[in-house]
Parts: sequence; structure tokens; C-alpha cells
Amino acid sequence: MKRLFPVLAIILRWGISHSNAAEPPSNAAIMDIFVNTNFRQLNRFEQLPKEVRQNLAMHLVGRATGTGTVVANPDERFNATDIVDPKYPMRRLMFAGEAPRAWFVYYEHAGHYHLIIYWAGRVEPVFAGRFVTEFRDGSLENPPSTIVQLKERFEAGRVEDDAIENLDW
Repeated sequence: MKRLFPVLAIILRWGISHSNAAEPPSNAAIMDIFVNTNFRQLNRFEQLPKEVRQNLAMHLVGRATGTGTVVANPDERFNATDIVDPKYPMRRLMFAGEAPRAWFVYYEHAGHYHLIIYWAGRVEPVFAGRFVTEFRDGSLENPPSTIVQLKERFEAGRVEDDAIENLDW
């Protein structure tokens, strides 16, 4: 079975605060927290807290087009390939999630699927990774389409954990 590596980056944050002094949790603790958190699905980028949107924009602004919008909503146009129309953002929200003191953003960028998770209490990412997508029977498997599927892929260990150091999100 041939394995391909489209990115479904996970960036787990322990929130949007001004202190980063605490030791980051282990990858096992991050997985346990993400998998066991009950998220409510959000379908608009604007539904996320302002701090989450601003933090994501700060990381993506250098890679955004001239629209000022870094992530299009699911029903909006975006640049799905590397043929770029500067009127549209480079990323499109698949869906997002929220829980008490936790949020995630799952979006598409150039055919790759990224998941960024924020947790209350931390400023910088404590984990980032790329989900492994497999090539089976002549076709690429579908990306996760539900919160449950995101959690299953993460729990199954189908993630490369170098996205932060490679700025691959």
C-alpha cells in the first residue's frame, strides 16, 4: 500500500493567553484531550472567537492573497490550486469546532487538509502534524468529513508531527 502525505496539519494550542511559561503537554496527552473533547461543529469562520481568527491570520498572512481574508467559508470561492486569483483566499474552511476552552479549525489549502486546534491557556503551538493519507485501489482516500473522522485519524497515529518546525500549516 503506497502512502502519500497530503497535509492535515494539527496544531494544538493551549489557548490564547500572554504566558507561555508552562511546559507543553506530551503528544499522548494532546491526543487524549483532543479525542475526548466534545466539540460543537461550526460552519462559518466568523463563528470562531476573535482571538483564534486573529492568531490564525497572523500565521497565514504572509501566505495569503490580497483579499484580507485568510480563510473562505465552505460556500465561498477560494484558490483551490496554485493558479491564483488574488481576489480570493488561498484556504477554505471545511468546518470548525468549539468546546469549553477549546476550538479547532479544519480547512483545505491546495488539495491538502489542515486541522489547527486551540486550547485555552497557551499562546504558541504545542503540537503540529500532517495526517497521512493513503492511496488505495487506484485512488486517494477521502479526507475526514466529520469531527469523529478527524479524531479517528489522529488516534490511529496517522500523523507526522513536524508541521510546526516546517511551517507546513
